[in-house]
Amino acid sequence: MLSKYLKGEKMTKQNYTIHGLRGLLAITVVIYHVYRGLVSDGYLNELKTAMWIESTGSVAVNLFFIISGYLIIRSLIKHQNVKGFFINRFLRIYPVFLLIHLFIFIVGPIINYKWMSNISGEEYFLHFVSNILLLPGIFPILPAAQIVSWSISYEVLFYFLVGCIFYTIRDLKSKSNRLIFVFSLILSLVFGYYHIRALFFVVGILIYFLINIIKEKFTYKNIYYLNGIILLSCLTLFYKSTPLIVSLLLSFLFFVTIINQKGLLSKILRTKLFIYLGNISYSLYLWHTFAFFPVKNFLIPKISVYIDSPIILFFIFLLTGVSISIIVSHYSYEIIEKKLTKIIKRKIVKSNMQVKSKVV
Repeated sequence: MLSKYLKGEKMTKQNYTIHGLRGLLAITVVIYHVYRGLVSDGYLNELKTAMWIESTGSVAVNLFFIISGYLIIRSLIKHQNVKGFFINRFLRIYPVFLLIHLFIFIVGPIINYKWMSNISGEEYFLHFVSNILLLPGIFPILPAAQIVSWSISYEVLFYFLVGCIFYTIRDLKSKSNRLIFVFSLILSLVFGYYHIRALFFVVGILIYFLINIIKEKFTYKNIYYLNGIILLSCLTLFYKSTPLIVSLLLSFLFFVTIINQKGLLSKILRTKLFIYLGNISYSLYLWHTFAFFPVKNFLIPKISVYIDSPIILFFIFLLTGVSISIIVSHYSYEIIEKKLTKIIKRKIVKSNMQVKSKVV
């Protein structure tokens, strides 16, 4: 069972709309950081008319959490293999993350990157370990080396808690299982209380169970044909000005259209462009802030002497930053996410088979 799971046994027919949505969300986060980068460096004033840009970063990450909530519970129930689930999640998260982590902690102190300027050996070790364990996102008092790693922290803790609950709930007669279950449940409640955005994981889980309870899968056709673009605009424009419950409800309705692959937005997300962006979305999410570094620190300061228009600077930053990000992410995906993880999985499967043969 572990071998089949690690080899990538298909659960069901792939939902390409979800895959394309990953690409859209990743590129949305990239655009948001282009805007914030120019604002923070004083090249662009914060515009009230750009409120939608301010909201897109938050909305995109929240929708990423919904995707995880839906797909993770789906994967666990389909495969019934917690060990394989944890291995797969580790290999999904850490290869790219670890490479960037090592790069930052090697180069950071040399170039005085952020808080790494003049830190002691003890502080260096503490931050090295806390960041590799993805603790800063859960404990904001700890400085994060990677800007976007806070959301990865949420993801990893979610994987851990859901995996533990799923494993123990199947056999609550065991005393140890009951203790782990109660501990995981309490930790989940604490996690949700102090990090309220974790509720978006719950939206994805609820959608999965609702779809499987209602076998006809939302036969109310008006839900099928909700205009995805208008709904996404609502999420973006009103995210900061509406109560959380409204945002959760809109997200729920929006994701229903994604699951059922209906409407104009679904057709757009299934195009080759967004499928490709979906493929490289994780690498793009992690690498883009580093790809921006030469553009933000060398190109923009030089051309800003000759270009007075903030809008032109924005589009130059956007085009060059996105281009470099996609190139770096493409090779990161091909070499690390595909080839390296495939080699590691093959070795794990081989090792597992050898252990089984020895037992037999």
